[in-house]
Amino acid sequence: MRPINLLPRVPLSRRLLKPVIAAIIMVTAVVAVGIFLLYDQYRDTNRMYEAEIARLETQMLVLLASERPPRYADVTAYRELVERLERSGRDWGPMFELAGGLLPRGSSIASVAADENGKVTLSVRMSDLAGIAAYSAALREAEPVADAAVVSIRLESSLTADGAAVRAVPVYSALIELQLANPTGTEGAGS
Repeated sequence: MRPINLLPRVPLSRRLLKPVIAAIIMVTAVVAVGIFLLYDQYRDTNRMYEAEIARLETQMLVLLASERPPRYADVTAYRELVERLERSGRDWGPMFELAGGLLPRGSSIASVAADENGKVTLSVRMSDLAGIAAYSAALREAEPVADAAVVSIRLESSLTADGAAVRAVPVYSALIELQLANPTGTEGAGS
């Protein structure tokens, strides 16, 4: 005999309900595991970056605490000297114009230094000793200068080009100290 099924047929939605629910649960589990793995990866990367930042901060602190290079100290000393000279209120321009204006032709000023006590030190290069003496005397007679003294003279040689030949010419390097008449600089220097 043949079995007869008298029960109504189970609708398709009811037959697929259990596999669909199982698939949704599996997809949700896979997504949850993926989110957890991404979170764990980002957390590890974040820890690595935090460790690198901490290492760089300690290295930066060590570098800041280390001694500054000597060049920085020189720059700082020069900056402080310039600021101190600017605060002294003296207008050095006329004094330097006077020193350059009295300089004989063919001579040069190698360096100039000044302190807050009104002492100016000039390093000049000239071709003869008579020029040094005349320059020193002219500085001594100038208005803002109270005294001018040649501290040292050194014979050097300088290479000059004469046509096609290059020859060594003797040059005298002199150090001249000037004492200004008004060291505070409240009056104008020069005429």
